[in-house]
Amino acid sequence: MTPLTRVFHISLLAIALGSASSRAAAQDPRLRAGATIRFGTGTSDTLYVGQLARATADSLFLQRCVTCGRLTYSRIEVNRLAVFHPAHRGSRFLSGFGYGGLAGLGLGLLAAKSCHGIGDECDGGILLIPIGGLLGGLVGGLIGYLTANSWEPITHH
Repeated sequence: MTPLTRVFHISLLAIALGSASSRAAAQDPRLRAGATIRFGTGTSDTLYVGQLARATADSLFLQRCVTCGRLTYSRIEVNRLAVFHPAHRGSRFLSGFGYGGLAGLGLGLLAAKSCHGIGDECDGGILLIPIGGLLGGLVGGLIGYLTANSWEPITHH
């Protein structure tokens, strides 16, 4: 191997390693193409929501943004950056169903105990307990299902 070939190989290796390390440091795995992001710029309270085309160490490139004035932003001017993170809807439905069911059972129990009749007059009130639990569970499950998404903040170092 000639000295010129050796210098050429070392130069290529240095360029490849430098490029790979700067890309790795710049990339947060959550900032991938197609991700929905939310961000603010400067000192404004306005938040913009767009679809990310790509992110580098110093810039964000958007595919789409209806409310943005442009599709390229410097990372220095961007603040409050967050990525849209859909949660597992099934587990959110089940936890909402559980909490709503408990609340419904409690309300059904209170309604059944509020009956001041004698004998058979309050027998129908007992049905309020399971009906309240079931209806509360369905309402809670629906709320859990519909709120299963969140914005995950991303800090820029």
